[in-house]
Order: sequence, then structure tokens, then C-alpha cells
Amino acid sequence: MNLTLSKRGDYVLKSAICLARAYPSAQTCKIREVAAQMGVPRTFAPQILADLVRADLATSKSGRDGGYRLNRPPEEITLLEVLEAGEGSIGVGDTIPNSLQRVWSKATEALRESLATTTLGEVAGDQSTPVAAVTPNASSDGVQAGSHLVHVRSSTSLEVPAHVVALHLASGAWLESLASDGSDPGSPAEKLVRVGPGAARILSKTVTLSVGEPRAVNDGLELAISWVATGPSALFPRLNAVLRVQQNDDGGSTLELCGTYRPPLKSAGAKIDATVFRGLAVSTVESFLERVVHSLESLATSS
Repeated sequence: MNLTLSKRGDYVLKSAICLARAYPSAQTCKIREVAAQMGVPRTFAPQILADLVRADLATSKSGRDGGYRLNRPPEEITLLEVLEAGEGSIGVGDTIPNSLQRVWSKATEALRESLATTTLGEVAGDQSTPVAAVTPNASSDGVQAGSHLVHVRSSTSLEVPAHVVALHLASGAWLESLASDGSDPGSPAEKLVRVGPGAARILSKTVTLSVGEPRAVNDGLELAISWVATGPSALFPRLNAVLRVQQNDDGGSTLELCGTYRPPLKSAGAKIDATVFRGLAVSTVESFLERVVHSLESLATSS
């Protein structure tokens, strides 16, 4: 398993949340209700709910009053049980290079421990955000009270004056060299970009990178940027940040990326982040900034 959930894992968690919210009323949930409330495809929902039944986390009843119901209170079911019902055993796997086995084993242990100490009841308790509890894509852009926000910052120097860097940032040309195959050429402010910590492609993810309008600040310029993972992404955080360039006394400039991300899986994500994933996130931001600098310097040289 890598830093994403498969569609099956994503759907089984959403389905379990739906059953958890119905548990206090002693009502069963029908397939169509799970599909409508949680965005699980109607044709896929029966298979997903069957996963929960096979894992002895839920029971099914046929007939007019039938449906699905949790076997135990949601406070007695862990996220690890739910995810493994859909994903299978969460472990290191055979595709991790030997050079990453130790760190990946450590990350996996932290992940399993956090999921095993977070209950379905905790995740299902936020009635106002049914999908955001499991999918960062659905998170709101605003900072919500009580949410776990992690601040990241990285900066680097360029031997290029700030006004030249600002010119190329504002033009959007720097984004073209970062874009992955499949990006829409007609959308200059939104591109598909592969991001991750350095050369470790196995830890990277394709994100939709969105860039706001440039804004002049003091002796420089700044852009609001954000990225959100494409496809199943429950363990890949969304980033909201500002990319800023300012003039240095030596005639060069400093490019800084400063922003926040919300660890996935709420309290479980915060625990994992404190131990392992924060380092990966910082490395990802630093690697992204290096690529932006390389693009800007290439544009400045060729202009």
C-alpha cells in the first residue's frame, strides 16, 4: 500500500461511516441510501457492503425492512478494521525498494497504530462534513476551528532579480515545464503536476495544481497556489500556499513557498503526521520549489 487508498478502500470507509451514523437509530441502511449519501457508485455499493459483512463488521437483512447495519457500536470498530475489510492487510508490500524498506516499515507501523487507535465513531461524528472526513479533495479551503493544520515553509535564492522572476511567474510560463501529460493546454492556471519527496517516485502523486492571480507586494510579487491529488487520495494531503518572490540586497532574489496542509483521516492523520508524514510533506514542498526555481532560471536565461 502506498500513500493513497484504492477506490475500494475509499468506498468501504465511506460506507462504514454511513452505517455508523445510522447505528444510534437502530435502523438499517439500504444500498441506495449508502450510494446517495456517501457518493459510492450504485453498482459498486453491494460489493463494498459485502466486504463489511465478510469482515464481520456488519450484518445484512433481506426483505422490505432489510438493509445493512453495523455488528458493533462504531466506537468499538477501528479504522484499521474497516480499511482492511476493503484493502486487505495494510503492510509494506513487495514493490518497495530495499533502500526504502526501513523507513517504509516505520511509516507502515505508525499508520497501523494510528488507524488501530482511531474509531469509526470518531470519524463518523462530524455530521457536517460526511466526505471530508475521509477524502482531502472534499475539504473546504477555509481554516476550520479545531482542525489539524500543519504549516510548511521553504525558501531558496536565485541569481536573478526579483522583477525578472516576477515577470515569468505572472506569465505562467514556469508552470508549463512542470506539467504532466494530460494537462489541459487551454487552462494556463491549472495543470496536472507530479509532486513528491525528491526522486522517490513511489512516494509521489499526480495533483491538480491551481494558480491564482499575481499580486504585487512591497518589492516583489506573490501567487496563491493549491494542489489536490487526482484519483483516490485519502492519505495525500491538500496544500494551500503562497509562492512569493522578493528582491535581495545582492541583486538576486528569494523565492519562498509558505502554506498549510490538513493531515488526512482527521485525528489519525494528525498522529501519523507527527511521526512520519510531516517529513515527507516538507521534502515534497522543497522538491517542488526546486523545480519551480529551475523553470524560472531557464526562462530568465533564454529571455
